[in-house]
Amino acid sequence: MTFRFAARPHAGAKRYAAPPRIFTTHSLYSPGWRGAGNVEGVLSETKPWRSVAGMSREAPIPSDIRAGPNIRVAVAAARFNGDIVDQLLAGCRQRLGELGLTPNRIVVHQVPGAFELPLAAQTLARTGRFAAVICLGAVIRGQTPHFDYVAGQCAAGVARVSLDENLPVIFGVLTTDTRKQALDRTGGSHGHVGRRAADAAVEMIAVFESIKRDTPAPRRRR
Repeated sequence: MTFRFAARPHAGAKRYAAPPRIFTTHSLYSPGWRGAGNVEGVLSETKPWRSVAGMSREAPIPSDIRAGPNIRVAVAAARFNGDIVDQLLAGCRQRLGELGLTPNRIVVHQVPGAFELPLAAQTLARTGRFAAVICLGAVIRGQTPHFDYVAGQCAAGVARVSLDENLPVIFGVLTTDTRKQALDRTGGSHGHVGRRAADAAVEMIAVFESIKRDTPAPRRRR
């Protein structure tokens, strides 16, 4: 996976024609990898990313990982901008099914809006029943600063829940300037964020399983 970071100079700073710094990582697993009986497959390398300022339009190539029979995934979906979120949810469910999860192992809970997603995700995580939680929503910019508060707090909250609960909590929330941009990301010209959220969840479950498998148990003191 290749990341390009292009720093933007502050006002009054001299400009230099230096190329952006490039950082490269490689795929995590070798072909035929199997993780603790719950997930199996291969993680593929992603396509190169463009500069952070321009954001990449090339999503990671879906991995070849499938969820095992004991995996359960929870989905928290916002009702605000419901027609768009419904498309995210439909794509997410479909992709989870393609990755090996039967409908009875996918649990969906709806909340009023994106702001409420972190609390719902935390509550689901603390049940101990799920290997991952997926958050789906759509926040579209309006004429007030409301967008900035909701989108920012939602993203920060989802990240905090994932770290606090040590569980994959996937951010599948659209944050767009227009309704058209949101629709373009629910199966349009920019792919399907709901399907990508499903891919990310199953892949992160595989990462967790791999870390647990490769980490030796601590020795007991005599």
